[in-house]
Amino acid sequence: MTNKQKPSSRSWRRRRSAVETFQLLTAKEVCNACRISLTTLWRWSTTPSTGFPKSIRMSPKAVRWREEEILAWLAKRGVEPLTVADRDLIKGLKPFSPADLKRVAI
Repeated sequence: MTNKQKPSSRSWRRRRSAVETFQLLTAKEVCNACRISLTTLWRWSTTPSTGFPKSIRMSPKAVRWREEEILAWLAKRGVEPLTVADRDLIKGLKPFSPADLKRVAI
């Protein structure tokens, strides 16, 4: 049996950068982005005619959605993602400033 050398950190970084990275959203984050309730989310995700992106089952109790698929679906329907100000108003937080009007990563 031969001893295999561990890859150097540089080669590991090169391989890792070639891999696609993406953000996974929880059901609550998807509901906030789409401005819907959890019930509507589950209804849309089980009805194929809505065209809603498919979920990824992480474990028996954990389900996630790809952020880029949700944003593309929202764009196709003509819905703008939430801004920081929208999110703060929904949560009942402080009044917003013009700097808060940039889009947030969900």
